[in-house]
Formats: sequence, structure tokens, C-alpha cells
Amino acid sequence: MADMTYSTGIQKILAVPKLSDGKAESTAVVIGEVLTEWNLKDRIVAVCFVTTAVNTGGNSGVCLRLQMMLDKSLLYFARRHHVLEILLDKVFSSLFKEQSKGPEVSLFLDFRNMWPQIDQTKYSTAMNDETIMLRIQP
Repeated sequence: MADMTYSTGIQKILAVPKLSDGKAESTAVVIGEVLTEWNLKDRIVAVCFVTTAVNTGGNSGVCLRLQMMLDKSLLYFARRHHVLEILLDKVFSSLFKEQSKGPEVSLFLDFRNMWPQIDQTKYSTAMNDETIMLRIQP
């Protein structure tokens, strides 16, 4: 669920609970139980979470439920890397005219199937090409 780093530099996993479902209410209840068990309710000041609806739901997401349970505002550290996946999907779809349906994109499947036949000792990235490197440097 979370870890704590103490001044000694030791990290501890607080819990790995099994949830009965993926709903906000049951998730918040389990987190609350763990915080109570570890006597940490008064020490929580922030939450880090992925931006799924179950976590961020306006009136009933896990984050809001935790704030109500703890009776204080929390600092949100939202992990928004999934936003880039949406943008990348739009770029890919406009360039290749194939709708992305997860990992089953034919171009990627072809590449994966051909990978064992590629001489990987001769593989290099764009960062090994001086002309390309100059173009992408800020």
C-alpha cells in the first residue's frame, strides 16, 4: 500500500491488503484501517495516486473520502503519465491510420515478431546519431 522511510533510511511496507472490489468506498476504508493500525492518521499530509476515476471522483473518490476520514485537507500528488498515452495514441492514429487497440497494433506485432531476427549488436538509438542529437537538444 505505501512505505515509510524513517530517519534511519529504512523503508517499511505498511500493508498489501486484498480489496473486496475496486470501489472508492472499500478502498478508502481499507486505507483508513491500515493508517489506524499503524497509528498514522495524524501524520498524513499528502496522497500520491494515479488519476483514475475511483481515486479522483469529484464527490466520492478515494482521495476525497480520505480527506473526510482524516478531517483535513491533503496535498495531492497526481501521477498523470496516462495523459501522455492518450496524446501518443492520437499521434500514432493520425500517422499510421490504424486505430490503436492496446498492444495488438499490427505494426508493433510485426516488430515484436521480427525482433529475434534483428542483429541487436548493430542496434543503436537516435542518441547515437550526431545529426539527430543536435536537432533534439534544447
